[in-house]
Amino acid sequence: MESNRNTPDGRQLGRPRKIANSELLLQQFVAYAQHVEESPFYIDKIFRTKNGFVRTKLRKSRPMTISGLCLYLGISTQAWQHWRRNRKDLQIAVEFISEAIFVHKYEGAAAGIFKANIISRELGSQDQF
Repeated sequence: MESNRNTPDGRQLGRPRKIANSELLLQQFVAYAQHVEESPFYIDKIFRTKNGFVRTKLRKSRPMTISGLCLYLGISTQAWQHWRRNRKDLQIAVEFISEAIFVHKYEGAAAGIFKANIISRELGSQDQF
């Protein structure tokens, strides 16, 4: 892993970076997206039928979020903001991921998969990330 700083004689200072390059960040994002897809919410529902009541579990999709991605990566949202502003090597990947998460939430809300009022509030405050 690449260090945050190097001395003139080549020694590394500081702890190694969690994400060394944009390719690794994109790979981790794909793994996060798969994790979200494979880890839905399940909600108990009771339906009334001719034969009585039936209890079942309904699968509800989990929305991707920047905060969820940060937890998955083991970083803080402040680190994500720092990467977005200061890590030129990650800039394109960070923008791509932010846009992909935005579109996922927007389209999910538009299709009725996610609650539109909750998603619209978060999308309205998206500028902070």
